[in-house]
Amino acid sequence: MRTASRRNSSVYLFAILYLLHSKHCSKETGTKPRQDQRAFDITMDYIQDRKAFGKPIGSFQNSRFVMAALRTRLDAAQTLVDHCVLNHLDGVLSAELAAEVKLLTSELEGEVADQCVQLHGGNGYMQDYEICRLYADARISRIYAGTSEIMKEIIGRGLGLDDRNHRS
Repeated sequence: MRTASRRNSSVYLFAILYLLHSKHCSKETGTKPRQDQRAFDITMDYIQDRKAFGKPIGSFQNSRFVMAALRTRLDAAQTLVDHCVLNHLDGVLSAELAAEVKLLTSELEGEVADQCVQLHGGNGYMQDYEICRLYADARISRIYAGTSEIMKEIIGRGLGLDDRNHRS
């Protein structure tokens, strides 16, 4: 199993702090729910209440498909987060895997917020609605604790694709 290298230790630490703070919070622990899960939850409520053509928009095939896909991706990401938390507690979480989970979860947060805004329609773009604020906040997740590009660089180097391995 790969281990964290010294040159990536600060990024590794920030990725772990990001992971443990913002991606492993829940109602059960009394902490603030994850932002991607919150966006999903308020959208579920919204699409069950909001009506178009005389029926809830959640009953339309597109809404069902979008929410089903988001639920699947959120659950898969949470499984990876749980795996990484266990690896971290065992002291075997590599910088590359920490970067992978940070990249995946921060990108997913943005995608979930975007899809949820879409299901809110024009209301999703109004600051009176929580989903609008979640959408704006999701953007910073791809920047702080290491940008998505830096996470990709760490992952790529872990794959041996940096120029240091190709020098003569």
